[in-house]
Amino acid sequence: MSAPTFKKTKVQQKINLKEELGVDISGKTSILQAFGQAIIDKIVTRTKSSKGMQFNKNGAGREINLNSKKYSKQYKDSKEFKAFGKTNKVNLTLSGDMLGQIDITKIKGSTITIGWDDAEENGKAHGHSTGKDGKVPKMKRPFFGVNKRELNSIKKEFKSDVKDILSEDKSKKQKDLTKSLIKALGVLSDGKS
Repeated sequence: MSAPTFKKTKVQQKINLKEELGVDISGKTSILQAFGQAIIDKIVTRTKSSKGMQFNKNGAGREINLNSKKYSKQYKDSKEFKAFGKTNKVNLTLSGDMLGQIDITKIKGSTITIGWDDAEENGKAHGHSTGKDGKVPKMKRPFFGVNKRELNSIKKEFKSDVKDILSEDKSKKQKDLTKSLIKALGVLSDGKS
């Protein structure tokens, strides 16, 4: 599993579900979308509970406490902070737009990509994830992405779906084999080789 990438123009995480599940789910759009939404829900729920995700150079992620770096006095005194009824709990939800717009940005084969299509929200995510936001430095509060442990937890939710896919694939292979055998036997019984 690869860690998220943090570029100024695109913050995203690609997850190859064929590798993760051990079965090709290409074309199973409803399962791909449900799996992607489960990942998004995991990120949003974790972040709203003041937990983030820090990835190391090797791509391994560990959960961190977002409250360890409190809001600045300037931010707490701002009109926005008061207008949105913020508290000292760091959960990256001033307006809710950034977390609310995390989406499945691409599905290709069995690979889903999670991120933002909106440039402004992508910029916010980049700023929080890297501590860099153009001319104004932000407090680094990495929150985006799922690690292997979280992904394994999500995979458990889809265990029966994966079994169904494997069963369908096995049934299709058996039908294809039966058709091939019938065709071959038909050719042989006609005396043709």
